[in-house]
Amino acid sequence: MQPNTKKLHWLFYILAFIVANVIIFFCVTAQPKFSLRLENQEEFKSVTIHIQTKGILPTKSVTATLADQPLALEKVDRNHYTTTVKDNGTLLVNVTNFNGMQQSRFENIVTIDNAAPTITGEVTKEGVVTLLLDDSQSGINYDGLYGIDGNGHRLLPTSIDHDNEKVVFQYSGGKIDVHAVDNIGNESTTTFYDKDAKNSNIYNPNIEYDIGNVKEQSKDQSAQAYQPTKSND
Repeated sequence: MQPNTKKLHWLFYILAFIVANVIIFFCVTAQPKFSLRLENQEEFKSVTIHIQTKGILPTKSVTATLADQPLALEKVDRNHYTTTVKDNGTLLVNVTNFNGMQQSRFENIVTIDNAAPTITGEVTKEGVVTLLLDDSQSGINYDGLYGIDGNGHRLLPTSIDHDNEKVVFQYSGGKIDVHAVDNIGNESTTTFYDKDAKNSNIYNPNIEYDIGNVKEQSKDQSAQAYQPTKSND
């Protein structure tokens, strides 16, 4: 065998050795690749999670948790996984290759509206309360806004300022329970009392008011305070 031929053989063996080791190194250390997409559904009610694996090597497992709770993933096709959630929280997705290498990704889900509106305000004078309503996601449903006064009457707002989310109620009976609901049905209730309600003859804290059979009022009627009936005793 000629010296040049021997050199070529040795060069071939060295190159083959290098290529084989590069392939082995790649197979052992290759990190999984994937994309994560969050798709809002049903207006603030749920989020659909899409996970798409993109690596060359086969995927061993794909897992996901929301607020440390495992999620059931549906395998749509060979590389596509999906699930739908109805709560906010921290999403953690783990993808593991057949070689044991793992890739993780975090996302915060904050678009689901599961919080009731906030109601703040003050009794500006006896029988009048001015409110500020806030719901930063789906928004206030003003058609569902009402109050129950201390006499058990159902009241609609006297005035509504939609731009500033400001509402005024007039009421009687020494107090009013204000009910506010957002556009997907989350509801909150806050009670306001007259400044001197406990000293008023129209308020008795020992009476359980029956609000199950309340009277519906128009907006004009709700502006008129009910007059207490004096006892003959």
